[in-house]
Amino acid sequence: MRIRANDTKGKQTMKEKERLYQENNAGRKQWGYRIGMILYMISAAGLVLGSFRAGIFPLRYSLSLGMFLAVLGGILTVIERRRDAPVLAGSLAVFLTAGCLAGIFFMTRTVRMIEQVAERGRLESTEKAAQTAGRGAVPEKALEKDAEKVSEKMGEEKIENAPENMMQPEKDSFLVYLSGVDTYDGMEEEPRSDVNILAAVNTETKKILLISTPRDSYLEFSVTEGTKDKLTHAGVYGTDVSINALEQLYKVKVDYYLQMNFSGFVRIVDALGGIDVYSDYTFTTNENETFQQGYNWLTGERALAFARERYSFAEGDFQRAKNQMEIVRAVIQRAASPAMLLNYNAVMEAIEGSVTVSIPEDRVRELVKMQLSDHAQWEVEFYTVQGEGRYAETFSIPGEEVYVVDLDPTSIETARQKLMQYGFGQE
Repeated sequence: MRIRANDTKGKQTMKEKERLYQENNAGRKQWGYRIGMILYMISAAGLVLGSFRAGIFPLRYSLSLGMFLAVLGGILTVIERRRDAPVLAGSLAVFLTAGCLAGIFFMTRTVRMIEQVAERGRLESTEKAAQTAGRGAVPEKALEKDAEKVSEKMGEEKIENAPENMMQPEKDSFLVYLSGVDTYDGMEEEPRSDVNILAAVNTETKKILLISTPRDSYLEFSVTEGTKDKLTHAGVYGTDVSINALEQLYKVKVDYYLQMNFSGFVRIVDALGGIDVYSDYTFTTNENETFQQGYNWLTGERALAFARERYSFAEGDFQRAKNQMEIVRAVIQRAASPAMLLNYNAVMEAIEGSVTVSIPEDRVRELVKMQLSDHAQWEVEFYTVQGEGRYAETFSIPGEEVYVVDLDPTSIETARQKLMQYGFGQE
């Protein structure tokens, strides 16, 4: 009896030791899992913040990435609570942490490469300026001093030659006429301008104002001899005539223009890798292209279909103008990311022959370097001038009544006031 009691006591002691061992071992596994989860959460947060800061993803996509990584963390927690699963959960946490760290390393390399490109561009500009002046290597401070003198002189000449009652734009602002023409071929002929947008750009505040004028606007311009014509017809007489029509309408002076045909538009969107566009409505075009209310990721041809559609909307051309400005906003947002700016030359080569632009190359390079340097998020404001449609004769088609839009004077004044806030327009 004594031997059996001793055996029983020995078995109980062994079971107690085994239980304590398992509890200690489980505790160690849980601590290993917790440390792995802490490292995973830190690396995941770094990856999300880094992706947004580097401009690789817009904020919306960075938040989506964060939610995805959070869901993975929740799955790990569920796995860990299952019996004999802490080791598996800890291993997965280490694996995901390694993936996040690899992503952070990649983004760090990307940002460093961007900074190197920006610095190299700055040095090239300095050397080029010195060679142009015929002085060889010139200290950077001396170049900056000379640049300030030239800018002051140019500013004085511009003010002296400015039309009466015309405000001078601030030196950090410029006004661009964006024209979309209804052809697929080259830019040799003078086609109609279906897209007529004034873009007021302020590089200091990082704000852009887009003013869209309906293509059928009934206006006077330089060649109409006092009669009126549709704004879209002005393009047939030359880009300068379209610019003149808008300058007279809004009492402004346009600095540059960018004119693009259908082919150029498709190529630039594809060169950017697509754009994320918001649609106010769900609609289907005559070409059976369907767009959902909300954000739509569009390639070149679908973006063109989105920009051209007007028959699906009660507001017709006015809604089309809003959609076109949304396209411009999406292109700006996509083009301003560091990944796209590094491929600036490739984008320009893709649209060669389909775009005419008066913006000096040096000015474009300055804007690219500035964006690479500060990674700024641009704020884009829209405004579409309103009006009432009717039928009337035009300068280009005499003796026949065609659809025109009489612009609302109040809406025109609103557009002028908005332009004045950017430093453009009549006092």
